[in-house]
Amino acid sequence: MKKLFTLIIVSFVATSMFAQQPLNPSFETWAAAATGELPDSWDGTNLDLSLATSECVFKDDTDPQEGTYSARLVTDIVNILGNDVVVPGIITLGTITVDLSAPTPLVISGGMPYTERPDQFTGWYKYSPMNSDTAVIGIAFYNGTDTICEDSLLITDTKTTWTQFTINLNYTESITPDTINIIFSSSHSQNEDFDGSVFSIDNLEFVGGTLSVPQNLFNNKAFSISPNPANTFVNINVPNANNNVKIVLHNTVGQVVYSNTFNNVNEVKERIDISEYNSGIYFVEIINGNKSSIEKLIIK
Repeated sequence: MKKLFTLIIVSFVATSMFAQQPLNPSFETWAAAATGELPDSWDGTNLDLSLATSECVFKDDTDPQEGTYSARLVTDIVNILGNDVVVPGIITLGTITVDLSAPTPLVISGGMPYTERPDQFTGWYKYSPMNSDTAVIGIAFYNGTDTICEDSLLITDTKTTWTQFTINLNYTESITPDTINIIFSSSHSQNEDFDGSVFSIDNLEFVGGTLSVPQNLFNNKAFSISPNPANTFVNINVPNANNNVKIVLHNTVGQVVYSNTFNNVNEVKERIDISEYNSGIYFVEIINGNKSSIEKLIIK
């Protein structure tokens, strides 16, 4: 078996973003990806590569630890231009960028806005490694381009029932983060012997630190976006408006590209023309009374 390149580099690259909470804790909501589906607010290795596709992330309803679904990550072999490439199942709160001509073809960067300093990151997993494979859980907090906390956990043992993991978070700075990234990977390298490793994840939570009570990673959905991905128009529905609602669309560096305010309303249904926007990742922020929520929008 021949590898064309080392496709996957699991690493954190900091980018500056505006502060807010991320969404979707137990992988309950999913959306169409380049191939298959991905959990809302997560990117992953369901990729449309040059002359090939990889589908390594799956919505699993057979045995969730909590709720209706869990995320199942599977290491797979993809044939690209006559060469077999091992692709781990990966999901991340950041953005996966693929350039097959680059020295590092796959880069994970960015993350989701987050402003707390929890003591621990916990969740539940099952793992069925092939041969001597290792699953990876990585987490990092940033302030601007500075990394103020970065920890990881390697999992080697087979676990056929849901098992809780805990990562103690150690901060190198006393400042408040503005961004978080989390990465889960079914394999730690692209060894062809690892084809078929399965890593299932569910029910993520932060504990301690600046949190008065344990906190699920994501808030419940306060609004809906459709379609997502979109390329011409996007519809935003805020069903339980609190008199005054503001819709703000940000790009990945925090610049406001769209804003609109609605006063004295019980519900908001807004249709936004995005046909002139550049393709890429955007964030829709809804400020509803004294609360705010945010979701990722992909414009093609």
